[in-house]
Amino acid sequence: MNGISFIGELSFLILLIIILAIISIVLSVISLLFVRSTARRMAGPPQPPAPSVTALPAPPQAPSPKPAMPKPAPAKAATRAEVKPPPPRPLETLEIKPAEVGEEFGFASLEEVASMLGVKSVILLNQSGIPIDSYNVGEDDRVAASVADFISLVRRLNPGFNYMISEDEQRVMLFVVGRIGESEIYALTVGGGPEFGVEEVRDMLRAYLSESLGRFK
Repeated sequence: MNGISFIGELSFLILLIIILAIISIVLSVISLLFVRSTARRMAGPPQPPAPSVTALPAPPQAPSPKPAMPKPAPAKAATRAEVKPPPPRPLETLEIKPAEVGEEFGFASLEEVASMLGVKSVILLNQSGIPIDSYNVGEDDRVAASVADFISLVRRLNPGFNYMISEDEQRVMLFVVGRIGESEIYALTVGGGPEFGVEEVRDMLRAYLSESLGRFK
């Protein structure tokens, strides 16, 4: 049942992305037509050229005094800049290396990490759809393959894809964890509260993978 629920939530997420993409294209077309129609209305019918008038030479006048230059208006106080989230870190900076002795965080299993984050289910996979580790996920091979296909679709629409969050019935996060050698690692989590953002969850999963690699050095 967990596997069916997980796949159902993933299917809903894929359908939501496709619907949003279609809506975005339709709104762009409507906006373009509206702008063109408004521009034509504002232009109005062409006006006939005004008749030219030959001006008579004006009698010479005494030079008028030079007007005083107006004082510059005081500059307005700068408006407060909007706080924007930090840009996603490049994949090159997310290389996952084996942890050295003394650098461990004590994560013995992915279940411990999920418990600390408060997530219901989590799966780690590479870009080929091969599961690396999972917790509370049924049929992880099938889920990993579906997630990899979805990531491939999103990358076609948005080559700079780094993460996405869905807040429907429960929180779903899909994001890049890092890179091990030439392989990109992704994570899909279900559940959990808003107290942990993508960066916090990513860092904890990176620490877990780093410790796992350190055990096999």
